[in-house]
Amino acid sequence: MRTLAHHGVPGEAVMLELTESTLIQDAQASAQKMRALRELGVRIALDDFGTGYSSLSYLRQLPVDVLKIDRSFVHTLNEGNDAFVRAIVTLGQAQGAQVVVEGIEAPAQAAAAAALGCELGQGYHFARPLSAAQLGARLSAPQWPPGETPTQDEEGPQSLPSS
Repeated sequence: MRTLAHHGVPGEAVMLELTESTLIQDAQASAQKMRALRELGVRIALDDFGTGYSSLSYLRQLPVDVLKIDRSFVHTLNEGNDAFVRAIVTLGQAQGAQVVVEGIEAPAQAAAAAALGCELGQGYHFARPLSAAQLGARLSAPQWPPGETPTQDEEGPQSLPSS
């Protein structure tokens, strides 16, 4: 609260990405703090989902807005090994969370994730990491037209093509 107030940033402008392993160290305390952050408008993303050793019961207890599927599940998507990604997408959506597939490096992976019902993707297929100067230039440049697929130069989670 102090940091948001000090910088004059509304909570709705902030999304915290927390890893599964960090949250389950004390799930009850984590859930309480996450609810307090959500009351301020801060969104919570559960990063690298599927790589920790947590129980699914923790996911049900934690107020998560975004579920980010770890890139380790993406590499086999275009090989027809999609059962785990499909299950995670369904689970996340059932919890009311947006689901982001991380580590998309090829158009086929983006298409496969979209076919599984995932709406957002992130990875080198969309953009490489940017310096602060590159990000500033990108943010001041005009955005791509609505309805068009982003180019490989676009940053952040991107809408996946409709299946």
